[in-house]
Amino acid sequence: MQALMAFRARAPLIARTQARNASSVAKPIYAPEFSAMLGKDASTMNQARAKAMAENAKHNAESIHHASETTDTWKKISLFVAIPGVFAIAFYTLFVMDHQHFKSEDDFVQYDHMRKRVKAFPWGTGDDALFKGPNNY
Repeated sequence: MQALMAFRARAPLIARTQARNASSVAKPIYAPEFSAMLGKDASTMNQARAKAMAENAKHNAESIHHASETTDTWKKISLFVAIPGVFAIAFYTLFVMDHQHFKSEDDFVQYDHMRKRVKAFPWGTGDDALFKGPNNY
């Protein structure tokens, strides 16, 4: 209730502010009036507009040329630097780093606590594990 009374007390102030703001809005200036204000005729304005459009077209052409050169540069960098670099790193990883993990069978030491069998496995010789292969221990 107090909020409603406070709003009603401010209502005349808000209405006066809105009326003052509405009366101070400037009238838009149209192109013929603007050229008359500057003392220039329409042909001078058209010449200035044409000059600005020509400069803009020149700038756009320069931008397009720069964009195509930059695209070609990055395409060459990708083809001649990035892709061979990826292949070189993959080759190094596959053939150099990966072989460091392989150990020969001579390095294997049979300790007493390893491969203890209480009873034989029901496949093969009874001593081979289920997934034993030439690459497994």
